[in-house]
Amino acid sequence: MEILCTSLRIKDLLINGETEEKTFYNVLKEGFTHNMRTFDQHLLSLYEQGLITEESAIAYSSHKTELKRGLDTIKSARGEKTSDIDGLHLEQEEDDPYGNSWS
Repeated sequence: MEILCTSLRIKDLLINGETEEKTFYNVLKEGFTHNMRTFDQHLLSLYEQGLITEESAIAYSSHKTELKRGLDTIKSARGEKTSDIDGLHLEQEEDDPYGNSWS
């Protein structure tokens, strides 16, 4: 659930409109001191409480990249793995069957 409260910044946005730097989403995201929050922040809270899965949070998120960073922060704080990069390795150069040296 998104919560938007009246503040000077919100009034300014309503009167003058959004700009690239000043958007309703950014005001909501930074407005936690005024009890405002974005839907994505609410999803993170539900995930942290164990009420929804990571997949559900991502599926319903409006800003997926930002939500995934939040999920990684929560998982990191819990000591959980935040990526699936185990087993990655550099490919070995293959020998040219024709004996050409391209380097």
